[in-house]
Amino acid sequence: MALQKTYDLKGLEVANAYHVVSDVRYNKLYNNVRFELKTYVSSGSKDNEPEDFIAAQTHTFFPTGSYDVVGNDISSACYTFLKTQDTWSGSVDV
Repeated sequence: MALQKTYDLKGLEVANAYHVVSDVRYNKLYNNVRFELKTYVSSGSKDNEPEDFIAAQTHTFFPTGSYDVVGNDISSACYTFLKTQDTWSGSVDV
């Protein structure tokens, strides 16, 4: 799973950029999830050269539910969180 949305790279518009959740960490003591979101020009560029991302952002959120609920589908929980943020409105699941 990933999100597709236009990305502004220092004034240069990257149409339909491919945004992928990576490096997810769940802190059970504080019940928070921290993850990195990597942005690629396209899904093909991610597949061909995973280290050639054009941007990376770190996000943190506090999920509801237990570790069993969050841990079983942590990646989906990250995307669900992103889609609640104004910045990611209009993004498309791919």
